[in-house]
Amino acid sequence: MAKYNVQEIEVDKLLFDVKNPRHDILSDQTETLHEIVLDQKGKLLKLAKDIVDFGVNPSELSIVTPSKDESDKFVVTEGNRRLAALKLLSDPAMAALGYNSKDVSTFKAYGEKYNDSPIKSLACVVFGQRDEANHWIELRHTGENEGRGVVPWRAKEKARFSELLGKPFPEFQVLEFVKRNANLNKEDLEYLKKPNITSIKRLIGDPDVREALGIDITDGYVNTNLPPGEIINGLTKLVMDFATQGKSVDDIRHKDDRANYLYEFTEEDLPDGNAKPVETWELRSQTGPVKPRVLPSKGVSGVAPGKKSVPLSTSRPTLIPASCVLRIKNAPRVNKIYRELRGLEVKGFENACAITFRVFLELSVENYAKAKNINYHENDSLANKIGKVAKYMESNKLMSTDELKPIRVACSTPDNLVSIKTLHAYVHNPYLSPKADDLKLTWDDFEKFFKAMWP
Repeated sequence: MAKYNVQEIEVDKLLFDVKNPRHDILSDQTETLHEIVLDQKGKLLKLAKDIVDFGVNPSELSIVTPSKDESDKFVVTEGNRRLAALKLLSDPAMAALGYNSKDVSTFKAYGEKYNDSPIKSLACVVFGQRDEANHWIELRHTGENEGRGVVPWRAKEKARFSELLGKPFPEFQVLEFVKRNANLNKEDLEYLKKPNITSIKRLIGDPDVREALGIDITDGYVNTNLPPGEIINGLTKLVMDFATQGKSVDDIRHKDDRANYLYEFTEEDLPDGNAKPVETWELRSQTGPVKPRVLPSKGVSGVAPGKKSVPLSTSRPTLIPASCVLRIKNAPRVNKIYRELRGLEVKGFENACAITFRVFLELSVENYAKAKNINYHENDSLANKIGKVAKYMESNKLMSTDELKPIRVACSTPDNLVSIKTLHAYVHNPYLSPKADDLKLTWDDFEKFFKAMWP
């Protein structure tokens, strides 16, 4: 075992390590400081500010070895950033080695405060030679090393520590609200031992998600002006979707992804739009069981745990069911049309839905054909384009013959209510009026086809 001792060493007797792994081997102290500045930039500024405010971290001692060239000095093999910050605070003019004029001025301001109570010496761990210190330096900089090194906190631990310090973490408040107040079984609670805090944070950081779920964030605290029973189902679904790994951060990484995720929430998950507001309260104040406005489908007889009951095809208000999520990428207009159709009630807007549906179908088919190099003549009818895409899907085993049958019937049977010719007539025939239920049934026949085009 290598021998070492702890000494207080004057900062002026500490030398930069010209062989520091952060940079190539250098020739002198000035060049090394310059290289550290160029490599660290803003991070070094932050470290300097922290030293001015709090001093040097007493839980992390610098590791040094005696200099072979200068008998009364020591080479810092661990802690070179710390030494650089101290050197620049003592002589801010040296910051001109790599900082712009604005940052040099910042260092000067820090330096003026630092010089009121400068750090003259550092507690250092002194090893006889570099090789004896390498084991500890390696553990410090190469990760967990199966537990031998520094094991960083995950998002959950960071949130808990911040709560202890009185710094609120909204995502942790949502998690705790669900754990305390939702009617969770043992299996659900087991999942919540390893929650996906990062995904909860990303979702409730989106104002559209907060609005849909009936919550807000003020000064770091999650609050609402709705009764607890209005928000419990939605927040429980959000938390459990990611705790059970039914969803991942990739599913909600972008704004459109989060908007699409919201379409998976049913009416029972979301607050009633006509709910009477109450006095605003914070989620952390609710500590007892909450009775939902509507009991979730989970656990209802005949419904598998974790699944939602599927309403009859014509009972939904919109053309596209909430359960149908299409991942439309690299086609902004098609995605916008899709989202408009998802939010537009069919009853009362039958013509708008019919015409928009017809446009959405054609643009989707053309986009898919182009992406898969499926050739068609520019004068081909929509039915022919659909037929070629259907043939491609069957050949590549993306859809079966049975699954494609409704599509082929729609293309080949002119007078069918769900035919392509009928969709054309909704646009061009002034005497044919679309009916809400017919449009919904047409979507149902085409849904698998759309899902195959937009997986």
